[in-house]
Amino acid sequence: MKILEVIPDLGSGGAEKFVVNLSNQFAKVGHDVTIVTLYDVTRDSIFDNFISGAVRRKVLHKRKGIDIFCFFRLFFLVFLMKPDVVHAHVRAIPYLILPALLYRKTNYFATIHSEAKREAGNGFSKYMRLFLFKCHLVKPVTISSESKKSFEEFYDLPSSLIFNGSCAYIPSDEDLSLYRKNVDYLFVHIGRLLKVKNQLLLVRSVSYLLERGYRIRLLIIGRKEDNSVFNQLEPYFSENIVFLGERNNPSDYLNIADAFCLTSKVEGMPITLIEAFSVGCIPVCTPAGGCVNMITNGINGFLSRDMTLDSYIQSLQSLIELNKDERKAMQEKSKTTFTSYYSINITATSYLNLFNNHD
Repeated sequence: MKILEVIPDLGSGGAEKFVVNLSNQFAKVGHDVTIVTLYDVTRDSIFDNFISGAVRRKVLHKRKGIDIFCFFRLFFLVFLMKPDVVHAHVRAIPYLILPALLYRKTNYFATIHSEAKREAGNGFSKYMRLFLFKCHLVKPVTISSESKKSFEEFYDLPSSLIFNGSCAYIPSDEDLSLYRKNVDYLFVHIGRLLKVKNQLLLVRSVSYLLERGYRIRLLIIGRKEDNSVFNQLEPYFSENIVFLGERNNPSDYLNIADAFCLTSKVEGMPITLIEAFSVGCIPVCTPAGGCVNMITNGINGFLSRDMTLDSYIQSLQSLIELNKDERKAMQEKSKTTFTSYYSINITATSYLNLFNNHD
């Protein structure tokens, strides 16, 4: 099968990492796969380095804003390559309009990676998506029960549900043992600095516990994307709350940590949470998006009651209070959650079944 995966860029987001992992897996099982990015590759395109040699790359040289020429470039690429499937993600979805209208020998799919109304945005993006889905030109895929519910409420249309997936952990050679020195608990957060990621709740919660004598270190990994968020967080940074910026090997940090902390207000199905499951790093999350479908509170992780400071602190304390046997059992349950539901092998097989069987 010839598959085009279309995404705006290969920066540091979960959707970008997912597309690379999915494309690599498709190629691994014998399919002809091309990743098409709207924007040029830059030094910020960190996932470009993780693309398998079996996967081809195409770039559409998009300019900022609405780029009319990019619509035509994607149409001619589809027309010339004649793929069996075109599969788009996030802000690339509206650019399917010309090929989906004019070249009907291909099946078109789009994965919704976040809450549907929020991802649709306003204006041009919203109306293009409404047209593509309502006219059945593009078949929607959602990634969690919450994602599916949000899509069907917003568009009043059904969608296929396929869970996100990630690769099994492969360790690097980096020695991270220094981060465990002089602390009893190591927490890791992975995510771009954005208001929706709500990192202020996380640092305030950890600061509260530090003030009460808990020996904790929190590592924050992610791109400084919103300066106003960074400015809010910066006063909390210390030897015990450390901002590391972007890292190419975030799973290595999860592998040595006691907990993966996620305090988002909105999520789809976080790839970072799946990666935490894969190494048995116990997640402590707010009840955002797909997190509520992935975590069974007290079994494979902790889910705070709500988004308040008191509730999240209570969840962190629940983790700290686990005894050795309880901690080990929860770590094993986290790993089992990954192998049972969120391995990229399972996800890729589900997508291939959808591509093959959708009329």
